[in-house]
Amino acid sequence: MSTPSNNDDNGDDFLRGARAIGEYLKIPQRAVFHLIHTGKFPYFRMGTARLWARKSDLSKFIDEQVKKNLDGGGRRPPKPKPDCED
Repeated sequence: MSTPSNNDDNGDDFLRGARAIGEYLKIPQRAVFHLIHTGKFPYFRMGTARLWARKSDLSKFIDEQVKKNLDGGGRRPPKPKPDCED
């Protein structure tokens, strides 16, 4: 596994810390921690318990979420309308 560095071709693919991840996704830092807590968010820890994520993994994650929602997996079924007898 390669580590991020300035000399690495993948260096621009890495985000370090919840703040950087949140800024990249345009969500609050707290939302990043919530996504991590769900256990489905692509991140890893390296060093002194710092959060890291790859932009490419985040893009795949977003694509999967969009596909899931388009397939109807992420939506609640509509509530049945009550029968109205007037």
